[in-house]
Amino acid sequence: MRCKTAIKPLIWVPRYWPAIGGAELHSRRLAHELSGAGEVGVLTHCDDGNVLLALGASQSIAKKNSDTGTIVHRTGLQGCSREILRCLAHWHARWRVSRPFYAFAFRQFMAAQVSNIVQNYDLVHCVYNGLTESAELAAATANKQGKPFVLTPLACTEQKKQQAWSSARFHRLYARADAMIAMTEHERQWLIKQGAVEEKVYVCPYGPLVDNAAEGQGFRQQYSLGNNPLVLFLGRVTLDKGVDYLLGAANQIWQQYPRTHIAFIGPQEAAVSALFSQCHDDRLLVIDNINQQQKNAVLDACDLLCLPSRAESLGVAYLEAWYFKKPVVALDLPVLREVIAHNEDGLLAGHSIAAVANAVCCLLDDPQRRNRMGKAGHAKLVRQYDWARIADRIVSIYAAALAGYRR
Repeated sequence: MRCKTAIKPLIWVPRYWPAIGGAELHSRRLAHELSGAGEVGVLTHCDDGNVLLALGASQSIAKKNSDTGTIVHRTGLQGCSREILRCLAHWHARWRVSRPFYAFAFRQFMAAQVSNIVQNYDLVHCVYNGLTESAELAAATANKQGKPFVLTPLACTEQKKQQAWSSARFHRLYARADAMIAMTEHERQWLIKQGAVEEKVYVCPYGPLVDNAAEGQGFRQQYSLGNNPLVLFLGRVTLDKGVDYLLGAANQIWQQYPRTHIAFIGPQEAAVSALFSQCHDDRLLVIDNINQQQKNAVLDACDLLCLPSRAESLGVAYLEAWYFKKPVVALDLPVLREVIAHNEDGLLAGHSIAAVANAVCCLLDDPQRRNRMGKAGHAKLVRQYDWARIADRIVSIYAAALAGYRR
């Protein structure tokens, strides 16, 4: 059931669906949950997941469309401003010195367009998934129009100090926010240590993006897996997500369980392609593009999820595995200790290939233990990560931000 609210929020997401990614898809689900009454808008600069965000924002064409009750505003430039920003975008990733020029041009060229969109809404809720200048423009536009600025930073708290979410630019964003939404209490405390105002930082996680239409047996038949064990890596196939840990653990896993298949499901970054090119084994399954139905099927088909990420803000893939009552293996990160109960609904492994391999083998050793952990994870999911409750919580945060701003 969708949440009912008279508040008209504008969810500002630099990259949005149909681009595939956690922030993109979860922001879309949140927008749909909130659209039960009144207008919910989305502002985005790019909906192409195959280009760098700075470049995608510079070459998008302005468009407004409806997506299941949500009004989606995609920004776009024309003429000289478009060409200037595209030129600067080509240097953005390669030449750090060019970034202030890109940021200045971005704010100047986009200001009037986003201002016209923001004026139709009660508040701006920025979900950060890249392009810091976009979040800065969101804050400035909301402030100029006398509207609250809500920020979901999706902070990776494992990043080096003075970089990314702990940089001076983010400190300024935290100071400007009328409300901030953290995925976990760990992230909330970390944000407060960065200078965020304690009473303005709330905890509200995302929920899983799955449904009951799963055909795990069909997936096993399609890829000739039979009844062999299946270990799943689900998400962006990147070094940050720990693809090298699981790939490196494969030989140790196969020594104990030679019939085990390991599936890497999700879009690959260029840096990991070389890793897979060195591994020629029929027990490795690599799929870089799947739809929602196929994702449900592989979650239903697997015996466990192993996602040894080096950094996470929440780790929704673990929740999605629990939806299908599957245990999980993750690295022992402070933020994940709050999500995963070690030895209850999953295992938190040490930061080494051997530790990841041992954790996977421990679960493959004991089907009853896997079943017990999977059920425990599912029970936690129902208690803590229900989308209807999440939407209600978001509305209460919006109301608090509005009330505080008016005071």
